[in-house]
Amino acid sequence: MDSFGPLPASQLGNKYVLVVIDTFSRYVELYGLATNSQAYLANIIHHQLVPQHGLPMESLSDNGSPFASDFITTLASLLDTNTLFAPPSHQQANGFAERFMGTLRRLIISYIEQEHIGQQWDRLLQLFAFAHNTTYLEVIGNTPSFVCHERYVSPLDQAFPLWF
Repeated sequence: MDSFGPLPASQLGNKYVLVVIDTFSRYVELYGLATNSQAYLANIIHHQLVPQHGLPMESLSDNGSPFASDFITTLASLLDTNTLFAPPSHQQANGFAERFMGTLRRLIISYIEQEHIGQQWDRLLQLFAFAHNTTYLEVIGNTPSFVCHERYVSPLDQAFPLWF
């Protein structure tokens, strides 16, 4: 779990992106955030992530202030989730997430720079996640979506062939 920003504010007021990656399946969830505050993150986790995917047994994040806070640690304790932190001197411990974040950041910035999309970057987050989740990854021998849900989902280029 990680977040990045601030980005230019979207029409919906979002400035940050919360990135949640399942380390086993590499399945990705992306959430637009208006603020990177502890309470706002806890609200997203409690009201969106947990109802959709259940309680995680473990949570790995960097030592960024929103995740290393007493508030988030207390929330994890209440949810019976073991909280792990990548050492600040060794961010490679969370390597896949860091690589994914770099790619996602570049992708979002490229869309922000496009005049007709600019302030709607957060509306594309689910499409970015879908594209990743339906892409074959050699390291897991399948798509993240299949590993997570045990069924294939048509990738975007099959769903909307005229768009690509």
